[in-house]
Amino acid sequence: PSSTAMALNQSLKAANRANQFRDLITYKTSPTPEGNGLAVLSECHEALFDYFEQCMVAVTFAYQTLELFCNHSISRHMKNGMEVKRKRREFLSPSELERQLSTEEKLSVVLPKVLKTSTPKGKRPWESYKNLKVARDATIHMKYSDQQVLNKDTLYFQFLNNRDITTYPLASIQMLRWFTKEKPPRWLEKLSCEYDI
Repeated sequence: PSSTAMALNQSLKAANRANQFRDLITYKTSPTPEGNGLAVLSECHEALFDYFEQCMVAVTFAYQTLELFCNHSISRHMKNGMEVKRKRREFLSPSELERQLSTEEKLSVVLPKVLKTSTPKGKRPWESYKNLKVARDATIHMKYSDQQVLNKDTLYFQFLNNRDITTYPLASIQMLRWFTKEKPPRWLEKLSCEYDI
């Protein structure tokens, strides 16, 4: 089985479930220190927590999709490794590239060379990827400030203001399409049709 395909499918399923839970959440006007705001009705708290959980699953698996794709591509298409510039220039074998480089470095530097394409950095897929990365980092490495109710920069606030959680798996799909535009994998075509993307 393709681990990349399974991670993407899991992300898409979770995003669709999150969207369904979001539709069950209703609000009431509530006073806040900054004036009137919205509060989730207490009878909707279960749907709200289910929504947050499914958002986290969608984000985590969307990012894992890219990590898996990078590592698979490096392992499958690279024989000798390559020189990379970090604190200093160093030559890394394919397995060292997989272990030592960040997903961002793999997407912007390694995969363009390995798959003989231009870098997505600075293009539309890159912007979507960066939004996914912020949500994924906040999900996996959640700080206390990410849990604050009144902080508008929290992960929960971001999730509540995102009208369609499929934007996270779609960020992965955009990046996958960037690197496979000549010959997309069959599973990517199938998932795109299945989820009408």
